[in-house]
Amino acid sequence: MLELVTGGLGFIGSVYAACAARAGRHCLVVDHDAGKKHLLRALPTVEVIIADLLQREQLVALVARYKPRVVHHFAAHSAVGIVPAAAFADNVVATSNLLAALQACEPMPSLVFASSCSVYGSCAQLTDETAPLRPVSAYARSKADSEQLLATAVHNNSPLAATVLRYSNVAGAIDGFGEQRERETHLIPNLISAALRAEAVTIFGNDFPTPDGTCHRDYVHVHDVVAAHELAAANLSRGQWASFNICAGVSHSNLEVVRTVEQVSGKRLQLNIAARREGDPATVQLSNAKAARGLGFVPRRSALATIVGDAYRWCCS
Repeated sequence: MLELVTGGLGFIGSVYAACAARAGRHCLVVDHDAGKKHLLRALPTVEVIIADLLQREQLVALVARYKPRVVHHFAAHSAVGIVPAAAFADNVVATSNLLAALQACEPMPSLVFASSCSVYGSCAQLTDETAPLRPVSAYARSKADSEQLLATAVHNNSPLAATVLRYSNVAGAIDGFGEQRERETHLIPNLISAALRAEAVTIFGNDFPTPDGTCHRDYVHVHDVVAAHELAAANLSRGQWASFNICAGVSHSNLEVVRTVEQVSGKRLQLNIAARREGDPATVQLSNAKAARGLGFVPRRSALATIVGDAYRWCCS
């Protein structure tokens, strides 16, 4: 059985491919970033193809050639400040092209789509999958639009099986794989980098309507996200579309994360407070009850100290 992993040289995709390979499963990784191909070269059951999901004909031919049983679609441009045109092209058009490739393939592969809980907007109250989608940022809008493409395909009597996993903030690391970007925008790796280099780090906003003035986020360990993808792939049914929140179910303020990094690293962080970033909601409170019921999902490694500890050890290795 072959699994196709788009964006498999990125953080979450590479962790998924590595875990699948270590379990003896075969993965075809499709990514546009040739500079990261070395990440998976030591894994014998992983094949890497450098390709652009924006090239529809190339993608249709690739899927038809390899005929994967299931596709894990991680590929996306995820920065909060991404401009709308780039978000639409990199995320929505790419998903549309992938959908066309799946529908042209016989038998049609199933799909597990990496979405985001940012599609809900600000979640001041505990939010489950019945909540309306009110995306604030261009990135969140692109994820909501991509979800709608898949839902429409299924509801139009397509035999496609599609499961949408709405992640909270994914962090942590496993042996050999962690967050590493040319321009890091995520809080935990930035705090760890600042601790290791004895540099100041920027916190965006201390005037949110929260107890300590900083925004609250739910953090989920990348290991638990991989487990959610495996559970989703095992529970796909033809002609079915479903969505699940993949999260810890507990939110932490930015200052709580700062204190946790300080405790794990044993180093005091110097903070610079900047203005809020556009599109950043004050609070995100999420429920994972549906994923627990429907998939058997349990966030086993998503305690904040575990996430930070694993990420810190990876950065030090």
